[in-house]
Amino acid sequence: MSHHSSPVRRGLVGWLYVLGGSVVLVLAIVVIFISQTPKVTTKNVPKHPNHVITRLALNRGRSFPWNYKAYGLDGQNQFLKRGKHATIVVMMASWCKFCAYDDKYVWPTLIKTHGVVVDIIDVSTNGGIGNPGPFSPPFDGADHFGKLINRSGMITVMRQYQVKFHLEEPQIYIYVDPGGLERWPIKYFPTIVFINGKGITRQIANGGLLLPQAQGLLQATL
Repeated sequence: MSHHSSPVRRGLVGWLYVLGGSVVLVLAIVVIFISQTPKVTTKNVPKHPNHVITRLALNRGRSFPWNYKAYGLDGQNQFLKRGKHATIVVMMASWCKFCAYDDKYVWPTLIKTHGVVVDIIDVSTNGGIGNPGPFSPPFDGADHFGKLINRSGMITVMRQYQVKFHLEEPQIYIYVDPGGLERWPIKYFPTIVFINGKGITRQIANGGLLLPQAQGLLQATL
């Protein structure tokens, strides 16, 4: 008996091994889940307890809310610019690689269509400038998610963004809106609205667009 464990002791040791293994497995699952959970950017938006932000709607077939104002790179609160034949409103984040891809490779081509204007609005209060990657393969860049910044900081970042991506054509206008994520129904970056010459929302796209996709949506809007 002295050279062999008793049945009770062997059973207890076995249960301890099983219990220990289960704890390790649960901890490993938790760590994997946390590492794969994407950042929820809306939680990083500063709240405005003393200032109620009016919610705006985006509906196909309805007039775009043209009474909306954002801050231009000159710091002035102003209405968006409208194109004679079509307006493309891009609600984006400076740190987003999909936004950077479209801003570098898509909109400079679409504004060559006569009467088309692109309004780019940074609505994320996190700084950083996304890497668009190459034209092909598309969306092969990287997000550069930065720290929280105020309106002045957003303007500074978007001035740098404008130079970096050569967005200085007269048909492209850049704005910032620190309350944009509370104001607009945005679920994905970028959220892109195609508006016809009469000011009616014709198409709404969620996420980055390839050039042929954007050209198709524009043609369906004109």
